[in-house]
Amino acid sequence: KRPDLVLTDVMMPLLDGFGLLAALKENPNTRAVPVVMLSARAGEESRVEGMRAGADDYLVKPFSAKELLARVNTHLQIGKLRAEAERQRASMYSVFMQAPVAIVVLDGPEHVFSLVNEHYYPILGPRRELIGKSVREALPDMAGQGFYELLDQVYASGEPYVAHAMPAKVALPGGGSKDLFVDFVYHPKRDFEGRIAGIIGVVIDVTAQVVSQTKIAESEKRLSAAVTELQEADRRKDEFLAVLSHELRSPLNVISGHAELLRMEEPGTNDFHESLDAIDRNTKVQTQLISDLLDISRIVTGKFLLDVSSFELTPVVNTAAEAVRFAAEAKGVVIDRRIQPGRLDFVGDATRIQQLVWNLLANSVKFTPKGGVVTLAVHRWDSRVEIVVSDTGQGIASDFLPHVFDRFNQEDASKTRKYGGLGLGLSIVRHVAELHGGTVSVESAGKDRGATFKIVLPIRALSPTEVREIGATSAAQASDDQVGNRPKKALLGLRALVVDDLQDSREMVSKVFDLLGAKVTQAASGRGALELLATTPFDVVICDIGMPAMNGLEFIKLWRRSERERCLRFTPALALTAYANEDDRLEALAAGFQSHLAKPFKVADLSRVTLELCGRGGTA
Repeated sequence: KRPDLVLTDVMMPLLDGFGLLAALKENPNTRAVPVVMLSARAGEESRVEGMRAGADDYLVKPFSAKELLARVNTHLQIGKLRAEAERQRASMYSVFMQAPVAIVVLDGPEHVFSLVNEHYYPILGPRRELIGKSVREALPDMAGQGFYELLDQVYASGEPYVAHAMPAKVALPGGGSKDLFVDFVYHPKRDFEGRIAGIIGVVIDVTAQVVSQTKIAESEKRLSAAVTELQEADRRKDEFLAVLSHELRSPLNVISGHAELLRMEEPGTNDFHESLDAIDRNTKVQTQLISDLLDISRIVTGKFLLDVSSFELTPVVNTAAEAVRFAAEAKGVVIDRRIQPGRLDFVGDATRIQQLVWNLLANSVKFTPKGGVVTLAVHRWDSRVEIVVSDTGQGIASDFLPHVFDRFNQEDASKTRKYGGLGLGLSIVRHVAELHGGTVSVESAGKDRGATFKIVLPIRALSPTEVREIGATSAAQASDDQVGNRPKKALLGLRALVVDDLQDSREMVSKVFDLLGAKVTQAASGRGALELLATTPFDVVICDIGMPAMNGLEFIKLWRRSERERCLRFTPALALTAYANEDDRLEALAAGFQSHLAKPFKVADLSRVTLELCGRGGTA
């Protein structure tokens, strides 16, 4: 055990006090322990001899107990301070040895190695003896490369030296040499009086980066670029939040205002129908904004997935063009379609390709003035297809061209901007194209010179395990087309239970089912729905997910268990919810729902899904 203090006589047989003192100082565990020598040998020479040998104190006999106690207390305190200093020095030495960069300490004008950490040796190749040798002696192969001279300069001037990607050649013990590129800092080391006592060197091997032609920038420039980038990202974030607030509030304001007007207008009048149309238009705007935000969220989290199938590309592209045509005509913009004739078979996600084309066309229509032309061209070249959308609109400034497809980025995000939107559509376009193995590019000659967007997609870049064959009409188009064809009483006689804690939402869904001919019962909670289901049979259950006390997932799990335990007839259930991500859909199906429909929904979609759940798909 390590003692806190050693009191030793000088004159002792076998091993005298000086021998014991030498043994204590040689042992690393006891080197810092204070030693007080006790001796009858008086005189200054004896005291000096003891202190030179390493004793901390020399007490001449006879001495008083008070004097001895005072000396002991003093040296115990010194021992504690020395032990703490030793602990800190050991800790600092450990940090030095484990530092993730190479560090070396050189002493004196000859630059003698006194400390070298483990990361320094690999830079020199095979390990070699360094401690106690000067740089010129230990590293003779560095002669003529300027390293010795730099060390001399730092030692003489007291000024640090920093170098980036400096070339060096190191000789290998077995013959030959290796070329290095290193970042390093030589910094003067000073003693307690401020005089230069040596040099501290920090070295980083950057050979791999230089060899791979990665330009090594100065630390200050990298830091400055990073700060600038962060500031730019923060600025874009603030701009986006301001734009988002404006874009979400604008349609809400129209919807709210016209909802109030409806209360004051007579049903059937022109004003009444104009208010309904305005509410419908702005609801679609709001839905598109939320859809874009959800898509961006899926992209960021890596959950933006493709529903791959085999389909004919031309009808999908035409559907997207038709969806934009009405907005273009209202603005006085012509959409000129130049689609290669003949069948264009494609493997990919039809809905996402339609979204891609729609976004490009909508963007061009937005920035093209009255009387302008937007051209949609689709051509096949060998094993790829090109979709090109060009316009005669306001064009894109050259400094903004590299950022056109960036998220949350708009050329004009000011409060006085002329055009609305969140600046997400083109980012989604790029991601959809890249997921299909394609590329996206944009060209513009400048202000008022129009813009051209080009998408290049491999026709069969995707190889799904099982490619579904679908018709020429996309799912989105199919649901829209069915609106007019579906009879008003498509759900006639159907017994439906609508479960939602929000009264307005519950009432709205119930009215839709009532208009479609269903007999509707409402429940304001999962618990209330379970009580109704225990006594009343239903053909279908439509349930929200986000509800207090018992959410929709908990409700369906309890109900499915109750059905099994009581051998009840299986009741199909639809999750009608604002939780619209793919993970939310899978979670709802795993819990016991048979289908999932995101809010806001279309009446045609709700009717179609309900009929499918109830086995009436053929009656629609």
